[in-house]
Amino acid sequence: MSQPPSLTSSEKRARLGQALIRSATIRCNTRGVDPPTNLSDLTAALRLADVREDAYAIGEERDERYCIVSSGSEWVIFYSERGSRRDLRFFGQEADASASFYAWVTSDPSAYFVKPS
Repeated sequence: MSQPPSLTSSEKRARLGQALIRSATIRCNTRGVDPPTNLSDLTAALRLADVREDAYAIGEERDERYCIVSSGSEWVIFYSERGSRRDLRFFGQEADASASFYAWVTSDPSAYFVKPS
């Protein structure tokens, strides 16, 4: 049996991004809302999902939070911990970054006021 070809790091990032976007769509559909396509929609969707505001930072980097920022022509999502960016994910479009950020944050039970059922 031949082994499948190994993926480059950019191919792995692209597949992870696609998986997060699919996850965001599924999570939004179960809540009866559309996936967020920009930062304003993202803020509203996270509030609607009862995610704690101290669990994330939108448009800025803040310690001990999930963050989404614009960096030149890219959008970056990551977890900021003790001044370090962890689990960096890069996107070319604000809509993809917003949907992925939503899926990532809402998949963390500790981000909620009350754990989702």
